[in-house]
Amino acid sequence: MIEVTSVNKHFGSISALKDVSFRVEKGEIAGLLGRNGAGKTTMLRILASFFPPSEGQIRIAGLNLETDSLAVRKRIGYFLEKTPVYKEMRVADFLEFAARLKGISNKDRKKIITGIADVCGLGEVLHRITGNLSKGYRTRIGLAQALIGNPDILLLDEPTVGLDPEQIIEIRDLIKGLAGRTTILLSTHILPEVSQLCSKIIVLDKGTIVAAGNSQNLNAFLQQGDNSFSTIIESPNGQVVEILNATPGILNVQLKKSVAPSVSHFLIDTSEEIDFPAILCAMAFQNRWILREIRPVKMNLEEIFVELIRKETLH
Repeated sequence: MIEVTSVNKHFGSISALKDVSFRVEKGEIAGLLGRNGAGKTTMLRILASFFPPSEGQIRIAGLNLETDSLAVRKRIGYFLEKTPVYKEMRVADFLEFAARLKGISNKDRKKIITGIADVCGLGEVLHRITGNLSKGYRTRIGLAQALIGNPDILLLDEPTVGLDPEQIIEIRDLIKGLAGRTTILLSTHILPEVSQLCSKIIVLDKGTIVAAGNSQNLNAFLQQGDNSFSTIIESPNGQVVEILNATPGILNVQLKKSVAPSVSHFLIDTSEEIDFPAILCAMAFQNRWILREIRPVKMNLEEIFVELIRKETLH
């Protein structure tokens, strides 16, 4: 549904995007994740036809963004980070104004606006002045105008920034409800947002995509063939670290803390080629250890993001 190929964007001597390529499939919710200034908003503005890429090609719903710009815009709903509402207008009037801009016929406007207002939780405030409403409601209004015209694709730029916790949950639930019938690309630097909403994560840093996939894919990418385990071992005789380090296939042993006398918690990295749980059980029997815990360790999204950015910075 969205196909970006080798896109670059230059503002004078500044390169905001560098050889960016990714795909978002129909009905998918994808997250464009990155720090402030990573190039997320620039990418969304290009997709929304605010300005063209310097180089590269973009296809949306099979249409070439460069040659079929007007047709592409009819397929897109765009939510900007700073919700562009006219604060002196009533909610219903603003949504009608947006519907007129999108070419919705007079006979269909009222029905469409009422339906979208219900979806976005605006039914009770349709006749109120937008400037008198909370930021949470103004965010809902921004989403409502983006949904007018039943777009195939939604571009959401930081949809929950500045909202209180209750409003954030409401907006996330609203976005989740659109999954499957609308293709969504949202930009954010908020990690829980991505983990709760997105089936695909595209990590952008300094204008470059450093990784793409789901959390499990990115975790596997970072592990690079290694496995990590957490284990708690009781050993009256000690020497656990020395024995483990001498075992082929074990790459690193880290003593995290002493849990109790003769009981310690270890983090152990191993190569993918060995069956570490089986090896550890055999070693425990041989050395008279008591295994109190053994479990694989996977990075959470925060750790994955930090590690990806760190690796990119080192390069």
